[in-house]
This record gives sequence, C-alpha cells and structure tokens, in this order.
Amino acid sequence: MTRYGAALAAALVGAGALALSIAWSWDYLRGYQSRVEWGSDQGAQAERSRPAGLSDAARAEFDLSNLQIPEEQILPGGPPKDGIPALTEPEMVPAAEAAFLDDGALVAGVTQDGDARAFPIAVLNHHEIVNTEVGGRPVAVVYCPLCDSVSVIDRRVGDETLEFGVSGLLYNSNVLMYDRTHDGLWSQILLKAVSGPHAGEVLVHLPWEYTTFGEWREKYPESTVMTFDTGHPRNYNVNPYARYFEHDDLMFDVAFEDDRLEKKAPVVGVAHGGGHIAYPVAAVASAPNGRLETRIDGEPLVLEARANGVAVTEAPDDAQTIHTFWFAWAATHPNTDLFDGSGEAADGSVASRAEDVQPLEQGAQAPAAVLRWPDGEEADLAEIYASGPTLVIFYRGGWCPYCTTHLAELAELEADLVDAGVRILAVSPDRPEALRASQEEFDLSYELLSDSAMALAKAFGVAFQVDSETVEQYKEFGIDLAAAAGESHHLLPVPAVYLVGPDGTIEFAFWDTDYTERLSGEALLAAVREHAAP
Repeated sequence: MTRYGAALAAALVGAGALALSIAWSWDYLRGYQSRVEWGSDQGAQAERSRPAGLSDAARAEFDLSNLQIPEEQILPGGPPKDGIPALTEPEMVPAAEAAFLDDGALVAGVTQDGDARAFPIAVLNHHEIVNTEVGGRPVAVVYCPLCDSVSVIDRRVGDETLEFGVSGLLYNSNVLMYDRTHDGLWSQILLKAVSGPHAGEVLVHLPWEYTTFGEWREKYPESTVMTFDTGHPRNYNVNPYARYFEHDDLMFDVAFEDDRLEKKAPVVGVAHGGGHIAYPVAAVASAPNGRLETRIDGEPLVLEARANGVAVTEAPDDAQTIHTFWFAWAATHPNTDLFDGSGEAADGSVASRAEDVQPLEQGAQAPAAVLRWPDGEEADLAEIYASGPTLVIFYRGGWCPYCTTHLAELAELEADLVDAGVRILAVSPDRPEALRASQEEFDLSYELLSDSAMALAKAFGVAFQVDSETVEQYKEFGIDLAAAAGESHHLLPVPAVYLVGPDGTIEFAFWDTDYTERLSGEALLAAVREHAAP
C-alpha cells in the first residue's frame, strides 16, 4: 500500500479496527487512492492511461444488452462494482441536532409533500448514491464528485421500484449507476438508462437544492439531515477531491469539449422536449434578487441562487434537471443551448450561416427528439432508433426543388434500402400539413417527419439561421419559411444523411453545406449495406 493508502486507511478506521477494515476496503482503496492523489502529474497520467472499454469482469457483472452509448467511451473509474458503496435508508436526524456539520458545509436537499431532507456532500463524496424515501416517494439522490453533479430521481419504473448502486464505470467522466434488479447501467448526466431492459427510459427527475447547511437549516428548520453514521468507516471530514476542484484539468478524458465556458464552470443542465439547455450558475446569481425566471418550451422554469449553489424551484413535470460542471454536460449533450444571462438561450447549436454548422460525426450518439407525423401525432425518435437501423435524412422542405429531386431518388431506392434492413425517415422543418401535401404530390411511401421547431436539426448540429435578406428573397419567389414551418425562427437544416444504429450510435454521416449537392443514391445504398448489415 502506498504512503497515501496507509494514511487513508488509518484515517478511515479507528484504533483496533484496522485489520478488519482493510479486509473489506482494499478494493475500494486501491482504485480510490489514485483519484485522491490525482493532483500529482504521476497520478494524472495514471488516470488518463486507463484502458477504455469494458473489462471481462464488467461484461459478466452488468446487463449490457441494448447498449445506448459507445462501448469504447466507457472508462473504468478505479473502484470495482460497489467499490464505492451506495447507501440505502441511511440514518437521518433533525437539522437542529446536526452538530457534526458546519454552517458552510454543502448539502443536496430535496422536499416532497412537506418532507425536507438534506444530504451532506461530505458523505456523498464517498458513496455517490443514496436510496431513500422523501415524503413517501422512493428517490435516489445522486452525486458524482468528478463533475460536481447533483440530481434527484424517482426510483420507480412502471410497477418496479429500483435500488441503485455504483458500477465503478464512467461515461464522460460521470458516474454510471446500475440497478440492482436487472444490473442495467444508467447514466446520471445522460439522464436515462443506457443498457439492460430499461435502456432508453428516463426516470422522473425531482427539483433539488444545492446549498450550504446553514442556509438549508434556516429555510427548513424542521428538516432532517443524513448523518455520518453510515455503517462504513470513512473520515467524512476530509474531502478527497479538494485538489481536483482547485484547477480546470480533468481526471478522465471526455468525448467532446466546448470552450464556451470554463470546463468546471457550474451549470444547471435541463433536458425537455428533446432539447438541452445549460444555465450557468453565475447567470442565476446575477439575476435580479438571485432569481432567474424563464420558460422552456413554453413552460415556466425558475432557478434561485443559494449560498455557494443553486436551486431548481419550478420546472416542467417532464423536464430532467441536474447541477454539474459544464465540461460534463457539454460532452454528453454536444449541441446544447447555453443561456447567456440576457433572458434568451445563446443557441450554440444554430450556426449563423450554413458554412458554419458543426454536424455530429460518425461514432457520436444520435440525439432523440419528439417530432410529428403528417397526421400531427407525436413520434419519439428514441423508440424508433431502438427498433432497428434508422436512416435519418434532413431536407429543407417540400418547397425546395433540390430536395424534392432528392426525395424522388430516395423513393426509387426505397425497396433496396428496406431490404438492407433500414427504416427511412425524411425530416424537414415543414409543418405536418405540408408533409401531407408532399406525400401526395410526389407519391412518397416512406416516412416523413416534421421538425418544425428544429429541435432535432439543432441537436444534430445541422441547423443554421437564414439571414433576413435571404428570407425576403425567398418571399419574392413565393417561398415563406415561416408559413412552411408554422414557426417564425427562419431556421433551415443543411441537407444531411445519418444512419443510426439500434444503440443510438451514428454509423454513417454525410452532409454538404452546398444545398445543391446531395449524396448519390449509389453511395447511400453502399453505405447502408456496409453499416446496417446484421
């Protein structure tokens, strides 16, 4: 055992209990100590040199069916499965009796039906997940110290109530949980299950507060607090990640980096209606009275500044919210919008012109969204992806002669493409009524989808803003972009073709910023036969 390992072991156990503790904690310490010593160059190099992908042990321990994320992006975090022990129904005491916490100690708080409970980050640093009930509702409080991420989820899925543990695996430097019923993996920051029978499903996310214990106790004097008496010998007065928080370097590599903010700038990430927005905590703190009131997809979202933190006090029922470092949110949701503090989202996923788009490439995770069929009914792309290889073709609209020529060529290839095993989805900003007209006019039998709000195009990075001069020129030719979409955003997609596998991975990608250039039918069929073959 290294110098640090011996010191940590001695701190974790009391006199007379050292031998017993080392017997059960060695696996935990062996991986954990390298994280804590990471402040040294040697420790950083050791972490970054960890092999990517899943070990044979991980394959045996978890249900990896229906995997939703690229396997090569799953990293071993150090500790093995349950090496970081999640807690279940830990001891709680009245806040007034929590003398073990200083007023400045950080806590994650949640309230339900008059029941307010606080969970010290000092404890979550060592356990990451707490399975408990708040207000009679089964929840999990989840914290990943590598990205300072706090979220609170309802543990119920259908008729099941799940209990979560720590897998020891990471995706974009964020904890991968697993459920003890099925051993399926769940990503905290992707906000859904990523393998097993529930793959692709999203749990209900509850509002939370990230604040100091002093402020929490003042606001909720009748609340309860999780104690340090967890049944595990840990020194909760020592923050093993203190040095990691002192600089902007990462301990583990991520798939994508976005320099719009500093890597470890804290944000509130919100997913709703297929879109993703990040709200910098600094923007919340600078809002009038520290209260940011905005709307997301027409529904109210209210964020309030807290001492050294932030709280989600109102959000749409079907929104997912998380406090996290910017690097982790941006890596997992690479086309996220970013709130700029002015009352609007600084739309990082919309280029100012076609030449500046940044489309997702082969190997990335395909975003999902809820679009509409020509009859106006909703279409959930996450469900469609999971059903088999899906060909997603972005076109500008039925008014564009280059697009209609391309759609006609696609119709001629339809039988061959279907025989190759793919489902064809042609997506445009056209409102559903316009799609019906296109189907009838061009006698199309494959599926058309309306992305009138451009949620999917923005998520794929193919959306761009049409300048006002071009908008007026189009009108002179009888083309009204707002009327075609039923929206006034004046956005269009760069024509693009994506082949998405059942696990959500982009298997093939093509785009051209010159809308007159399209992928030939021959090249498309060859790509599908190469990448969609069973």
